[in-house]
Amino acid sequence: MRTTEARTFAVPAAGRLSLERPLSGATAGGGLLAIAAGLASLADNGAEALALPVLALMLMVSLGDISYVWFENRTFDRSAAAIAGASIAGALLLLVMPEYLYGREINGIIHRSLFASAVLIAVGVPASITGVQRVLGGAPSARDVARYPIVLLPVIVALAAYALLMERLVSDGAGKLSWDLLTTSYTEEVTDAGFVYEAGLRNHILGTLMLIGLTSAISIPPGVGAGIFVSEYRGPLAHIIRFSTTMLRAISVFIIGVVAFSLVDAASGSAPGDPISDFIRGYYSDANGFKHAAKGSFLLAAVFLSLLVIPVIARSTEEGLRSVPRDIREGSIALGATEGHGLRRILLPWAMPNVITGLLLGAAEAAGSVAVLLFIAGTGQYGVGPLKEATSLSFVIFETKYGPKPFQDAMGSYEFSAALLLLIITLGLTVGALVIKQRFITRYRGSLAGD
Repeated sequence: MRTTEARTFAVPAAGRLSLERPLSGATAGGGLLAIAAGLASLADNGAEALALPVLALMLMVSLGDISYVWFENRTFDRSAAAIAGASIAGALLLLVMPEYLYGREINGIIHRSLFASAVLIAVGVPASITGVQRVLGGAPSARDVARYPIVLLPVIVALAAYALLMERLVSDGAGKLSWDLLTTSYTEEVTDAGFVYEAGLRNHILGTLMLIGLTSAISIPPGVGAGIFVSEYRGPLAHIIRFSTTMLRAISVFIIGVVAFSLVDAASGSAPGDPISDFIRGYYSDANGFKHAAKGSFLLAAVFLSLLVIPVIARSTEEGLRSVPRDIREGSIALGATEGHGLRRILLPWAMPNVITGLLLGAAEAAGSVAVLLFIAGTGQYGVGPLKEATSLSFVIFETKYGPKPFQDAMGSYEFSAALLLLIITLGLTVGALVIKQRFITRYRGSLAGD
């Protein structure tokens, strides 16, 4: 039988003040303060100055706790001693550590605030757990409640990182958005004065939407078909298909991008205008109407992006079909429905919310994927079409840092604007997936279940 160890104290004499609860509350409060200071130090180098005062506070509280327990019970408080030792060790580490760390094969410069954040969180989490548990009395329920900081800390860190990201995107991206930027395409023109470059995101926005549409159209038949086969037709072949879709999802996107580039390179011997060359490389026409081969077409990019989406659709279709209640399956068979009729009129409508959700979430992932486009996309100056040179907002973000110098000069100030637009598109697809899923559930599952 498992027993819960709780710290006990002698009952104080009449008129004598017990410091048990105040000290426990101070330990919990100090721990939460240390966590907050650690998160602040993680976000801002200047907050590193809070580390030593907070650690000194934790040390004083722990020493007070140790002294009180010793005088009351003649026992040694090991938890408080561990917190005190960690506070001393952390303070000494930060005192001897230089402000910046570099060299020793470190590829970069690391500020001391990163280590201050780790020390504060490492001291604050056990201190807050110990303090909360003792304030609540040390019962089993108190132990569970005291563990909440461990669960909440990753959530808080993730939300804080997301908030910082959103703040940076909105502050640096929204201010530079304009109607001209959204309706003008990036162009390179030759004038008497030389090359003139005009910034614009129209073709990149349309290219992102084009990739989403083509990828969805290519992914739906094999994705839904694989999900149906795995769910409804059990056997060795179904296991092979499931394993294949799982492994397809596990392939690195960079490998897919390299394969796409290799295919474009293999088609470089085909003349522009050849159907194979146009499908693989795409084309563009110059001012005189002559055709030139591009780096990679939208169709080719969509084919390789569909490799990321097909496993998502297949898995969601399979889960949707397996969620059909047995009563509905058996009822359709009892009423004489054929296998094909039941699949079309009962099973697929029931699984449709899952299919739509998987499709839209996969399309959102395809819209933000840049690794596949890394070697086959272009600047978007030649227009948008299935056989035009592929481009997208995600590729713009990459090119503003590592692309040609003229493109960087013209579009470098709009990288956060492109990122904000891409976030709006992917977030819109995610929200749309949830809304459509709920409507399909109400429309199809409600009617089939008789709700």
